[in-house]
Amino acid sequence: MAKSNQQLQVATPRSDGGFTVQSIDPQSVSGMPLAQYYQMAGNFVNVQNAVYYDTAVYTAGTAITNAQKKRLFTKGKDQDDTVVNTGVAIPEKGEFMTNMISDGEFEGGTTFILEQIALSFILTGEQPTTLGTRGEITAPNYTASVVISPANHAKAILEQFELQFVRNEDVKLRSKVKHFPSPFGLSGDFGSPNGSFVQNGGPNFRWNLLSRAVVLQSEDKFALVVNPIVATWTPTASFNLTVELIGKKITTQTP
Repeated sequence: MAKSNQQLQVATPRSDGGFTVQSIDPQSVSGMPLAQYYQMAGNFVNVQNAVYYDTAVYTAGTAITNAQKKRLFTKGKDQDDTVVNTGVAIPEKGEFMTNMISDGEFEGGTTFILEQIALSFILTGEQPTTLGTRGEITAPNYTASVVISPANHAKAILEQFELQFVRNEDVKLRSKVKHFPSPFGLSGDFGSPNGSFVQNGGPNFRWNLLSRAVVLQSEDKFALVVNPIVATWTPTASFNLTVELIGKKITTQTP
């Protein structure tokens, strides 16, 4: 698939009730602060809110080390992957793990204006009896345990991983994952060891490290890297980390 060199098409209202359609260089949009580029661009044609996601899978009982960096948004849903801390093969990622197409690209003709990077996970004290290779639940029943702490796992995930936004091999943004909270869901409920859960979210979900919109198109090379910053730690609960790119998807363009 050839990289698109097309311009964004926008429509600006006229006083007679009609619209003036014009083209805008995507990079001029990325130079504007968040929530201000619309003032310059008018109304984008065929724009919709969109979320693109990719997932890293970790298994209980095996150490997570500094060497186990995970690059997300580099493989699509019809491609294979591995469990990060064990290397066990995942034959096909599927929609369960990502909605990106082959080689982690956007659909042809798509321009995506990235407004927020988020990270989500869900941990429960009552771990499912059986998980598939992708971390999917295949047997929802559980074996009781008094050693799994969702709160301590959440603390380790939030403070012992760093998330890096990489574009063309250059790190554009990096911080601990606790600064990339998910806008979806509750923050958690802590009770007995087998009745508690926690997920990344809560009242501070609007915090966003991006100061300007990022324009991404087909064959733009980028990745989100999950980087362990503690020498080694071993989870007693399996978990999936899903990175979400939240923004606007534009599919109508002109040469």
